[in-house]
Amino acid sequence: MFTRLCLLTVATFLAALSGCGPARLDSAIQASLDRATNPEANYDVPAVKSERTIVVEAKSSNSEIDIYVVKSSDTDTFAADTYENRGKKALAAKQKTKGDTLEARVPADTEVRVIVMLCDKGEMKKSEISGRITSKK
Repeated sequence: MFTRLCLLTVATFLAALSGCGPARLDSAIQASLDRATNPEANYDVPAVKSERTIVVEAKSSNSEIDIYVVKSSDTDTFAADTYENRGKKALAAKQKTKGDTLEARVPADTEVRVIVMLCDKGEMKKSEISGRITSKK
């Protein structure tokens, strides 16, 4: 009886350590964007078993940028869409900003891509981009 109780206690402890929620996300955004050679930077965020909120912070040294969180399954058609429609198709979007923070609710089992690009409606000068992608507490 004592052995069973010990095994049950150890199993419960190990289950608690493994956690039930999604893994914490903390990734750096660092890129040099240039109109001619590299107008966008992409960051893939893996799927997790439960819904979660991710926070994207990005700032530009020079030109205005657009920040999008898009389902990975939609990325092929996303870039070809019109500027006005991109914000509507993304899970979250900030357009024409030099720096901002946005939050996106990501459904369970959904891989997303964070896209930071030089704004089509701006000057599109060479810019250094920095920031973070984190999951909300």
